[in-house]
Amino acid sequence: MVIRKSVNALSSAEKAAYVQGVQLLKNSGVYDDFVKMHENIGLNAHRRPGFLPWHREYLLRFERAIQQALGDPNFALPYWDWAADANLPDPTNAPIWQNDFMGGSGTPVSSGPFAFWPIYPSGTLTRELGVGFQSVPGSDTLPNSTEVNDVLAITPYDSSPWDTSPVQSFRNQLEGWQGPNLHNRGHLWVGGSMLPSTSPNDPVFWLHHCNVDRLWAIWQCKYPNEGYQPVNGGPTGHNLNDNMVPWNTGTDLVKPTNVLNINGLGYTYDTLYDSTNGDLLHTIRYSNGGWQPFLGDVEGQSGERGTFINTDCAGTFGSLHVCGVTSDGRLWHTIRYNNSSWQPFFGDIEGQTGNVGSFRKVACAGAGSNLHVCGITADGRIWHTIRFGNGSWQPFFGDIEGQTGESGTFQDVACAAIGNNLHVCAITTTGQILHTIRYGNGYWQNFFGDIEGQTGESGVFRRVACAGVGNVLHVCGVTTQGNILHTLRNNSGGWQPFFGDIEGQTGDSGIFREVACGGVGNQLHVCGVNTDGKILHTIRYNNSSWQPFFGDISGQVCRPGEFQDIACDDVGNSLHVCVIT
Repeated sequence: MVIRKSVNALSSAEKAAYVQGVQLLKNSGVYDDFVKMHENIGLNAHRRPGFLPWHREYLLRFERAIQQALGDPNFALPYWDWAADANLPDPTNAPIWQNDFMGGSGTPVSSGPFAFWPIYPSGTLTRELGVGFQSVPGSDTLPNSTEVNDVLAITPYDSSPWDTSPVQSFRNQLEGWQGPNLHNRGHLWVGGSMLPSTSPNDPVFWLHHCNVDRLWAIWQCKYPNEGYQPVNGGPTGHNLNDNMVPWNTGTDLVKPTNVLNINGLGYTYDTLYDSTNGDLLHTIRYSNGGWQPFLGDVEGQSGERGTFINTDCAGTFGSLHVCGVTSDGRLWHTIRYNNSSWQPFFGDIEGQTGNVGSFRKVACAGAGSNLHVCGITADGRIWHTIRFGNGSWQPFFGDIEGQTGESGTFQDVACAAIGNNLHVCAITTTGQILHTIRYGNGYWQNFFGDIEGQTGESGVFRRVACAGVGNVLHVCGVTTQGNILHTLRNNSGGWQPFFGDIEGQTGDSGIFREVACGGVGNQLHVCGVNTDGKILHTIRYNNSSWQPFFGDISGQVCRPGEFQDIACDDVGNSLHVCVIT
């Protein structure tokens, strides 16, 4: 999960990354494509309930485009907190307008990295900071904290007739058609290129709208029982389950309901991030179907290591190996032995293998007596090492693509052992789901194969899990739409020619954001986290039928709350599940 920070909290390197990302998109033509999309969207994204979900999706796509351009899946858009700048003696001299970031006023702007910036369809970037419009009282000032808090106190989300007229509407007041005029006022205060429908021409547009999105996220946290409105009966494209233009054709479909939970979209804000989260917990589903009635604190057994952001686990000879990544990019390992005791510490894996960078994702699998560990670093590289049965480690992380050839930058990884072969599945930052093999003799298949080249296209993937059941590799994935899908590779190397929709078998359990799977005997167990933060579980039986529902794990283990990540594997015919809060 990436954390979006205030412009005022950015380091010089973080500012430079945003500027570089924008310039790369501009040079490739992608930036102007985003401007054109906004220019033509009109009432599909403004003056109506869909204003906030539409711009949330728009921001997310822009953020991912920069991540891809930079080759950095951990890049996060910053936000411009106008209320903080409103308190300054001269808001036009705030940090955002300095020459190391946005530059200042001008017709054209002649300072900073966007000086004389060409804009679509013609001309150059202009700004008139703090001038405002005489016809709009107060537009020469920025919204202050009192005004922001007043809007955050309004419920419901929106009201009939779902346009610019309702006063008792959070969306309408945040957009600026009623009340203290927050969003619209920001555009007017900046002026120049921020005024027409091509306002994304100004790179400050994204920082401005990031703050709008942050305020909506804060409101959602304040009022968890106040859902999106309208569910139905509103303008086409603005109801809860309507497809929003232009994501309303083909397979690229996005509804307001798809973007309501930012954690499920892979980001949060520094003002919402709770540093007390990130606990790594463990429970068990026994072979008789009963659950251990609690989630145990792994760090309570192995010592505190900070805030965990990602985890995986694997069974090897009766013991459960747990690997985790903390928010500082460190990669850790501990063990739950077959007598139920824990290794009394988390070992620093890179202390054994050498440092290859800051980790964001980890996967592990037991093959014989060895534990294989794969990880993705912040630069999108994918790595592999081994913990041998005697407890020693291979003294390095090997670059998997050095063996398989380049396949892009990666955002997620999973691995599973079948016999002495290690199967590795990974997702690129463009959403491709790929597969390769490390054979028992230590050699690698010399390419990453495109799984959808075998199964057919099923959308853009963001998460992957895999598990061996007998000699069959089962692969589960979560798409950007929150669908949870399944396919398999049989022992002859052939693939099931499709990805099946798991919820088509189990019933709808919401929008998924994480998935894990493990083979227990001849069954495949699938666990997931949905955008409500629930941890769920189902089973694919050996006759290929599915348990007809996803069970709520937290309801079994007496642990309500929201969860961020999940991992699972088999140890002695029991399913062990690790989760991060």
